[in-house]
Amino acid sequence: MVQRSLYGYFPSKRSCDSAASPKVTFLHLPQAIRRRIYLDAGLVSKYPIHLNYLVAEDRNCVQDYDPDYPESWPVEDEDLITVRSKSLSHFLDGPVPWPEIQLNRNCTCLKDGAAWCKCGAFPYQLLYVSKAIVNEVSSIFYSENHFIVFRNSLGGLSVLRSLSRKALSQMTSLSIYLNVVDGDEREWIIGSDSFPYCHAMCSDSKMDRAFRKERHWDETVSIKEWQRLCKILRPNIKPNRLKLFLTCDMADMELSHEFLQPLLQTPTLPLRECSIRLASGFLKPGNINYHTPDSLQELVALARLNAQQAAGQLTTYRSTKASFRYGDLPKEVRLQILENTELVSPFDLAWTSNPPVDLAYQPQKSQFYEHRTFQYGTYGPALCCQKCSPTTDACSCFLRCGAFSTTCTCWTMPVQFFLVNKQTKDDAEFVFYSKNHFLVSSRADRDPKKLRIYDFLTHLPRNGRRYLRSLSLDHVSGQDVYHLPDSRGMEQWRDCLSIINEEMNPRQLSLTIDLGFDKTSVYYSYGGDFQFVPDNCYIREAEKVWTVGKGLANSLIENVQLKNLFFHFMWPFEDHKEGITVDRGRVLEMMVMGENYDSTDRGKNERRHRWNGYQCDREEGCPICL
Repeated sequence: MVQRSLYGYFPSKRSCDSAASPKVTFLHLPQAIRRRIYLDAGLVSKYPIHLNYLVAEDRNCVQDYDPDYPESWPVEDEDLITVRSKSLSHFLDGPVPWPEIQLNRNCTCLKDGAAWCKCGAFPYQLLYVSKAIVNEVSSIFYSENHFIVFRNSLGGLSVLRSLSRKALSQMTSLSIYLNVVDGDEREWIIGSDSFPYCHAMCSDSKMDRAFRKERHWDETVSIKEWQRLCKILRPNIKPNRLKLFLTCDMADMELSHEFLQPLLQTPTLPLRECSIRLASGFLKPGNINYHTPDSLQELVALARLNAQQAAGQLTTYRSTKASFRYGDLPKEVRLQILENTELVSPFDLAWTSNPPVDLAYQPQKSQFYEHRTFQYGTYGPALCCQKCSPTTDACSCFLRCGAFSTTCTCWTMPVQFFLVNKQTKDDAEFVFYSKNHFLVSSRADRDPKKLRIYDFLTHLPRNGRRYLRSLSLDHVSGQDVYHLPDSRGMEQWRDCLSIINEEMNPRQLSLTIDLGFDKTSVYYSYGGDFQFVPDNCYIREAEKVWTVGKGLANSLIENVQLKNLFFHFMWPFEDHKEGITVDRGRVLEMMVMGENYDSTDRGKNERRHRWNGYQCDREEGCPICL
């Protein structure tokens, strides 16, 4: 008989504890903590992912490749393969369609070649831990990133059709490029560095012509592929989840209607947001892709109708016996409703006697425009709002292209509110002029020696002058001295003060005066051609601006009592060296408003940053940006 070990009669404390309490694993952590661990391990969020495959370096043109026959694809160049492109294949690919193809994707770097890539590898090892972790990682990967597909790139639309149904249902942002025309300089995105130029794959996938009704091979194949893709997406997309950004540059309306038909077939794609671009914008006359202003506006209207209908923003009108009478609502309720419409812009509104060129072709004409969109003046190009599409996509602003996006924030004057009836017109005027911040530059358009603020005040309707609550004078001088005291400009400024006193409510008006000088004009007047300009030259010009500021302050003391007054000076009168703010504008503010007046407590910097924070710069000393 074998003697039993004594350890069998004395169970260890560890075995007792494990039997008494359940085992704690990684999956018992809160979901937010697990997600953070996945991201720290290398999983990305809000990242653009290109689904098309890499091509050979000596054959960048992939228009002749048939996406349904992978054996015709070229073998990719090893110099373009990065660690991120290799790891991305674990998330996206199933069985390899052809032995020589490794199914590597293009990394989202603006540099060419793997040597320039600084991106780390995706943590594909998480996909081989457990089924629960695979589900969580896949959900984050597909739901929190933006996916991009080019029909003219290697793999075409088949890279999207090859994804699983579960992956398609988890997607929240997708861009599909059926045809991208390489247009003129207006095609390039103009914006900040956070909104980069076209990706390398996007540039390689551009066509030299727009689709036409003559039915070339590209048009026939593209529409068939698009119809087949819509049949796959329709049953696999969750309602109100996917943001779809669709680009297909067209040359005529007939083919545009046929292209958009699969998008709105019953049942329609239940999209959360939708962006449709049918033309890249104005091209040079004589080009086969040339669009007239009228034809471009027709494409904008078509894209607007289909995008809003796809996103569920259009409701069918139903006649009822007891219709809703908006005019019977109390005035306070009507004003609150109008304050949540396009009558109120989150940015400052500029005024000009000559509307910007890009607004001249809009169906609704107005002399008001957002300065954020036309920062280079009325003759400059419209800037992208950077909300119409993800950061690596082409612009879909209706002011720049034959397109419309439900996420676009470009603003045009909502003239329709002023054309309903007299009651709605009066309410709209009160909301528009009292809730917006208006920006007026110093010089007039036609007469350089005439103040634009004088034209602005004289052209406003009587109710507009009476309701005006916030006005900013952007006074940037050049080398001329017409704006100095005892000049014609100062006489017109006194006339403006008379209008403010007699026809407006100065005690309810907040006046902002931006004073500065043109550094470029000083540079070229000194000599230009990369010559060093001493600081004394800039300071001498700044002293002239300071003289103008004192003259404006003295005129305000004599004529107007305002609610708020804000003076902003550019360098060197507003400097932030070593964290010490030097605000010379406060001297003039207290001189006009009194010694106890504190503009900072009244939101001097916060209001300015909220209205025109799009052009704030740390170097110019914005206290909010510091």
